[in-house]
Amino acid sequence: MPDSPKLRPFNGRLSRSAFFWRFIVFHAAELFLTFFLVGKLGLAGSLQRLLDHGVPLSLFDHRFTMFFLTVNIFSLIVMLPVIVRRWQDIGWQSSTAVFYYLLSLFLQTLFLYKPIYQTGQLLYIITQLAFYIVLFGKKGKPGSNKYGPDPLARTSP
Repeated sequence: MPDSPKLRPFNGRLSRSAFFWRFIVFHAAELFLTFFLVGKLGLAGSLQRLLDHGVPLSLFDHRFTMFFLTVNIFSLIVMLPVIVRRWQDIGWQSSTAVFYYLLSLFLQTLFLYKPIYQTGQLLYIITQLAFYIVLFGKKGKPGSNKYGPDPLARTSP
């Protein structure tokens, strides 16, 4: 069986620029699909109530809550390997990246519920900012580390 990185999505390292482009492409596609599907599924009224009144969507439409959870699961499946590989490029344990990413998804769902709406929203924003500042700002370890070779290292022909 061939040894392909596609069969091992959590192995290896990812440079900041490669992470940046994957992040942009994924979130642009996610945003487009979300707005497209919100219109197709008839959830625009719930979205409009959120924008007008700042009231969590789940109070109006449980279909939107299910849609929101589906988007989060999709995000988890697609972005987690990318985030783990970027975290490994920095030289940190991948289990920490998994913890912070799952925490941010949990906090994101918290602000759907009225009693903890503002606290959940604030914690989510702080967590996301800290997490992505590290992922975008911290340089990877030069040279090889235990997760693989430097993604920016030049190879001789």
